[in-house]
Amino acid sequence: MTFSSCSSATCPNGVTMTSTASSANLWPAQFTTGTAPNGTLKIEKAEAQFVCGTIIGNITCKFSISGFTVGFAVGILGPTLTFQVNFIRTAGAEAICGTKDDLTGTYVVKTPSSLFLT
Repeated sequence: MTFSSCSSATCPNGVTMTSTASSANLWPAQFTTGTAPNGTLKIEKAEAQFVCGTIIGNITCKFSISGFTVGFAVGILGPTLTFQVNFIRTAGAEAICGTKDDLTGTYVVKTPSSLFLT
């Protein structure tokens, strides 16, 4: 999984972010239903990598987390996923990478339009 539009004041030459999630490397996950059709998705053992473009070259920062939860709700715009992940640095220079990376997001699922939990 690759993220776009990432930025950091520490990385004037740009930031790219990728995760280990892919069809070949599935993160363990478990859905739990709430009030239909809403619920949560618990994801385990997540990892992410950032490459920070600095004036001295690219610096790679790696982060991991034992697990996090994604909220799932169906609203007027369609199915919506929300999350807050607090990654801990596992590799890379602390001066550039910091000690942690907080990632938050809200995504509206466009396809499939009939996505729901029962």
